Amino acid sequence: MERPGYLGAIEAFSLYEPEFAAVPLDSEGPDLAAFKAMQKAGPVKFFYGIPNSQNPSGCTYSQDRRKGNSQNASKVPIRSSTRTTRSASSSSTINRACP
Repeated sequence: MERPGYLGAIEAFSLYEPEFAAVPLDSEGPDLAAFKAMQKAGPVKFFYGIPNSQNPSGCTYSQDRRKGNSQNASKVPIRSSTRTTRSASSSSTINRACP
């Protein structure tokens, strides 16, 4: 799961008593080096990420990070929200850099 992570997802997953491991976000999205290190340390069964307007940070993953997550999909079930946040004044997608 991303760090920071979406509280609603954390609460929902907690019902199943998982062992959470956090992948930090940087300026382009999830830190892929940290994610790969996590995979080497032990089995990763599930990754939850929000590539568009990530909650709570509001950032949007770069294209390179999206590709990096896709490459990891063959090793881990990847679950990403595909919701797109729209501006109230226009129909364009809000893109904000990650922290």
